[in-house]
Amino acid sequence: MYMKRNIKIICITPLEMVKNIGGVFIMLNVMLCYTFFLLNYNLHL
Repeated sequence: MYMKRNIKIICITPLEMVKNIGGVFIMLNVMLCYTFFLLNYNLHL
């Protein structure tokens, strides 16, 4: 019983890590696009 629970946790953890990495990657992309947009906007002014 205890071993099965550990295996389940080990199986779930990589998926959670991938989800978190994906979320962070999306956030970074949004931040990058936003800063780039602001820089362009300021340069055009």
